[in-house]
Amino acid sequence: MHRYSRNYYDPSVSINSFYQNIHDLKIEEISLERIEEFKRTSKILNKEYNNTYSDRPKGIRYSRVMDKIKTTPRIYNLNNSTEKLLFFMFSVDPEFEASLMHEECNNILQIKKKMESYFGVYDKNLISIERWYIKNLLSDELKQNFEEETERRVYK
Repeated sequence: MHRYSRNYYDPSVSINSFYQNIHDLKIEEISLERIEEFKRTSKILNKEYNNTYSDRPKGIRYSRVMDKIKTTPRIYNLNNSTEKLLFFMFSVDPEFEASLMHEECNNILQIKKKMESYFGVYDKNLISIERWYIKNLLSDELKQNFEEETERRVYK
């Protein structure tokens, strides 16, 4: 049996633990400068998550990113829940693919299947984080790009 089989390690345990003690996103807890910093520094974890040479399944790499943020937030200079959630989002999905999947699919089963295929897990909270970010912090130009990409996928 592979040491990372689903019977040995279930990523949903880390996912539930990660979100357990984190409050809602608060716009007053974040600045545009911090977001730019997250975009730069999250690339380290993004490379680890997307490492195609890893023997770990993508779902396990996803939960490992969460574990690192949860257990060592000071290494990443994270001061509150909003920063942790946004840093996580940039670490695993800087292109908002989860939100695009949510918009293009007709039902929850399609969303789950697409997310599990793409991310290795289904994480409804990632969709919520991205939707909050898009609504509150994304520039008008990038919102327009997001909407155009959504329309392209829906009407393909």
